[in-house]
Amino acid sequence: MQLISRRDAGLATSLVIGTFVLFNRPLQDLFELASSVERTYNVALVPALTVLSVTLAFHQYTRRREIAEEARRSLVRTEEAERLLRLGRALAEALDREGIRQALHQLLPTFCGDRKYWVLRWQDQQWLEFLGGASADSFETAEPASERLTRADSIGLPAARTGLLIGNDVCFALAVGDRTIGVLGVSNQPALSVSEKSALAAVGAFVALALRNLDVLDDSRRRAIKDPLTGCVTRAYGLERLHGELRRGNRTGRPVSILLFDIDDFKAVNDTAGHLCGDMVLEGVGRAVQRVVRASDVCCRIGGDEFLVVLPDTPPEGAMRVAEKVREQIATLQLDDSGPKAVSVSVGYTTSTHGETDGLALVRRADRALYRAKREGRNRTCGIGDEADEPAEHDSGVLAS
Repeated sequence: MQLISRRDAGLATSLVIGTFVLFNRPLQDLFELASSVERTYNVALVPALTVLSVTLAFHQYTRRREIAEEARRSLVRTEEAERLLRLGRALAEALDREGIRQALHQLLPTFCGDRKYWVLRWQDQQWLEFLGGASADSFETAEPASERLTRADSIGLPAARTGLLIGNDVCFALAVGDRTIGVLGVSNQPALSVSEKSALAAVGAFVALALRNLDVLDDSRRRAIKDPLTGCVTRAYGLERLHGELRRGNRTGRPVSILLFDIDDFKAVNDTAGHLCGDMVLEGVGRAVQRVVRASDVCCRIGGDEFLVVLPDTPPEGAMRVAEKVREQIATLQLDDSGPKAVSVSVGYTTSTHGETDGLALVRRADRALYRAKREGRNRTCGIGDEADEPAEHDSGVLAS
C-alpha cells in the first residue's frame, strides 16, 4: 500500500527537514567525533565512509536491477513455456492436415508477432506447400541454403538454435531423428531477436513431430484401405465408396455402374502351380485393371480372386465398354514360366436405376450377370438390368461375410 502520494510531496519534504532539525545536534556531535578521530590517528575517516556508502548503495542498486531483470526473464520463459505447451497440446489433438493447419494458424502468431510465416513439407523428393502460401520454387532457388536443409539427414541440422537466413526469411529445419521432413520460415522483417529464434526453433520441433505423426497416420490409412497384393482398395472401403457414389448419383441424377469379375479357373492355378503363382496372377490382374479405369473409378478386391469396380457417372453402354477393356487388358498379361500361359476373367456389369441407393442390391445384380457370363462359357462380359431374370438362389460368395 502506498503511504505517500504525489499530493503529499510537501508533507514529505517537511518531514525530512523536521527530522534533520531534530537530529541536527547528534549529527554535529557525530561529525565532531569523526574529526577528532581523524586528527588523532591521521586518517580520512569521513571520505572513506562516504566512498564505502556510495559503493554499497550502487551495489545494492545494481543487484536489485539484476534481480528485476532475472525476474523479467523468468516471466518471459514461463510465458514461452505456456505458449509451447498450448501449441504442443493443440498439435497432439490434431489428427489430419486441416487440424494441424488450424492449430498453427491460431498459435504461431504468438511466436511470430505480425511477421509472415510459412511451412513447406519435404515429400516424394520435393518441397510441397503446407501452410502460409509460400512458394516452394523460391525456396529451392535459394542455393546453397535450401540444399543444406535437405541434406540435414547426413550433415546434421544447420543453425538449429538460430535458424538459417534464406532471402528475407529465417528458416528452421523440421527434423525428426536424422530425417528432414519440412521447413518453417518466418519473415525477418523486423529482425528476429535471439530469444525469438530460440523459441521458434522449439516450435519447429513440435511442428516436425506433428508432420511425422501425419505421415504415420496417412500410411496407416493407406494400409487400411489398400490391398498390398493387388493395389486395389479393400472390400469395406470399396462398398463404402459404392454407397457414397449412389447417394451422390441420387442427388445429381447421374447413373452409377459397377463391374464384378473373377479369374476363370483360378482354383486350378492354385492347385497345380501353387499359391505363390496364384499371388502373381492376382498382382498382375490388379495392375491391369488400374491401367484401364479412371482416377475417379474405384477398383476393389472383394476377396479371393473376385473384384469390384465402381464407375461413377457411367451409363450402361459405358460400363459395357469398360468391362470389355478390362477383360481384354487382363487377357494380354505376360507371366513368367511358372504361371499359366493365359489369364481370363468373366465380367458382370449393371447400372443403378434412378433413386437407387442400395449398394448391395446393385452388387447382387452384377453377381447374377457374372454367373451368366460363366454359364455361357467364361472369358466374356454380360450385363443385366434391374429385373430379376437370373436364379435368386445363386450366390458366388461375393456378398458372403
